Amino acid sequence: MLRAAVSLWLIIGLFGSAPALHAQDPVKVTPASPTVAIAAGGTATLRLNVEIEVPYHIYSTLPDLSPRGAGPIPTSVAVKTTAVLSLAGALKTSPADKHFDRSFDMDVSTFEGRAWIDVPLKAAADLKPGLHDAALTVGYQACNEESCLPPVDVVVAFKLNVRGVDAATTVAGDDPRWSELQTQLAAPAPGAARES
Repeated sequence: MLRAAVSLWLIIGLFGSAPALHAQDPVKVTPASPTVAIAAGGTATLRLNVEIEVPYHIYSTLPDLSPRGAGPIPTSVAVKTTAVLSLAGALKTSPADKHFDRSFDMDVSTFEGRAWIDVPLKAAADLKPGLHDAALTVGYQACNEESCLPPVDVVVAFKLNVRGVDAATTVAGDDPRWSELQTQLAAPAPGAARES
């Protein structure tokens, strides 16, 4: 009886903890800076640092599709706090590793170990100066050579430090350095031939 109870306890202990091994996400996404300085209606770039545990990888932000139109789930970034922010262009990333993936029977681009994603952001034009809560949703699927975990969406929170309108509305033409640069560009290059 005691032997049966111990065996049952071992089985529950081993198999009961198996889902817990996969419950922890092997990918960690954090903002490189907790605060982004931006002008109301202006743009800025937030770098996301991505750490991926061995032996996992995630797929790049560019879709890899086979001739049949199938492929892995690409990493994605979307704005969660749309009242204060929007995306201002295409994502830029650290170089992805391109290799043949047996699971998809095609070449794919992946991130392993450490990677980064630069996210161009545009602040809402009506934001008041000061700190505002902001968040992005990052979607990805972690896989190893044998299998994939279910796709995940994680929320990455940060702060927007919105500058006042006066600081934000300086036009390049009003800056004395801009006038100096225009003068330098208009001047003939040293050694340039002069017309007679």
